Amino acid sequence: MCDVLDRAEMRGEKRGMQQGIQQGIQQGIQQGLQQGMQQGMQQGMQQGMQQGMNKANREALLALMKNLNFSPLQAMDALNIPEADRSLYSDLLK
Repeated sequence: MCDVLDRAEMRGEKRGMQQGIQQGIQQGIQQGLQQGMQQGMQQGMQQGMQQGMNKANREALLALMKNLNFSPLQAMDALNIPEADRSLYSDLLK
């Protein structure tokens, strides 16, 4: 009889451990999803802001070129566009 009770107790402990493991996995998945969504939103906002800045700078460059007859380089100088970014804006002006 003691043997039967011991086995039943062990099965109960095993089920409890399995449930604990499953809960841990579910919590890990939920935390991973939340972190992934937060990182995705941050990256999306940064990319959106960068695209907006690029568009605004492009429009300002075009206005300087049209209204003041600036060359693309003169317009970039006027807007203090860094040397590292000038090839990007040259491509955007095409």
